[in-house]
Amino acid sequence: MRGLFRGLIRHQNLFAWLELATHATGPMPRTTSPLEGGPNKAIKELLRTHRGMPEKHARKAVDWLLNTLTETPTDPWTLVREEHWNQPRTRPAITPAPEPGPSLGTSFSWEDGNGIQHGWAGHSHR
Repeated sequence: MRGLFRGLIRHQNLFAWLELATHATGPMPRTTSPLEGGPNKAIKELLRTHRGMPEKHARKAVDWLLNTLTETPTDPWTLVREEHWNQPRTRPAITPAPEPGPSLGTSFSWEDGNGIQHGWAGHSHR
C-alpha cells in the first residue's frame, strides 16, 4: 500500500483537482440527475394532488402531463373524438328513505360491557 501512495505522490496524482465543467449555456447544473426537478417531480405532484383517482384515470392524467411537457405537445383538440361530445349522463338511482320504525337495538348500553375498559386483555385486577 505504501508503494501505491509513493507512486501517486511522485506522479502528482494523489489528489486530482477537477476544473469546473461548463455547459454551452453556462455552468453545469449542480444536480446529478436532470430528472429530479423535471418530469418525475411533476408526475409525483400530479398524483399527490389528485390522489384517489382510479388507476386508468391516473394513467391518462400522467400521459396528458407528459404530453404537455414535450417540446412539441399534441394539440388537445386532435385527441377529442365524436363519442366524447354530449355523452348521456348517468345518475344514481334514488332510493326512498325507509319509514321510521322501531329501533333495531343498536344503542349503546352499559350493561353490555361497553363502558370504560381498564387494563389489558387477559390481565386481571386482583
